[in-house]
Amino acid sequence: MKNNMNKLAGVALIVALSSMYLVSCKKAKYDIVKKAISEILEIPHGLLHSEPVIATMQPGQVKQFEKYDLDINGDGILDITFQVVDLTLWNGVMPNILDNMATRAFLYNGAQVMDNSTWGYADALTDEEISKKSTWSTRSITVLGTINDAGRFEGKGDRYLGVRIEKEGDYYYGWVKLNCSPMSDTLHVKECAINFAKNKAITAGQY
Repeated sequence: MKNNMNKLAGVALIVALSSMYLVSCKKAKYDIVKKAISEILEIPHGLLHSEPVIATMQPGQVKQFEKYDLDINGDGILDITFQVVDLTLWNGVMPNILDNMATRAFLYNGAQVMDNSTWGYADALTDEEISKKSTWSTRSITVLGTINDAGRFEGKGDRYLGVRIEKEGDYYYGWVKLNCSPMSDTLHVKECAINFAKNKAITAGQY
């Protein structure tokens, strides 16, 4: 009888531990929330460097063609604006043989991006960890793709932008999946995800 009771107790313990594991797994997965976007920003080739466009610009001006505003954590506060722009008049003396299109992101309200270059060229991630160990940029503008292959996303296919949002001293880590064309005249913002567990890492592409 005693042996049977011990066996039953052992089975109950295994069931309890298994339940705890399943609950923790579900919670861990629930903390990471992914959102589909599929927004394509582009510079129409018929307008690029065209006389009507140039006539409306001043020397040193950047011409924005399209943009997309992203609230990555869904709190109603803008975090990132993605843009495709023409730098023709901003560059001024740049040779005509260089493409003058660019893709970039404006950061707002405590949003930061991974930038191990420290020069404003955000990291184009594949499956790397996004955490406090990374180098984070507080610049208001980060470059994704620009002239002379300077941007790390330009022509690289699907890549991930590492993002973190600061709220009341805590950080929430996430990513945005992007695809920047070889000429930086098109930026496809595909999807994003964020880990709602405070100060916990996320892997690029994880959900």
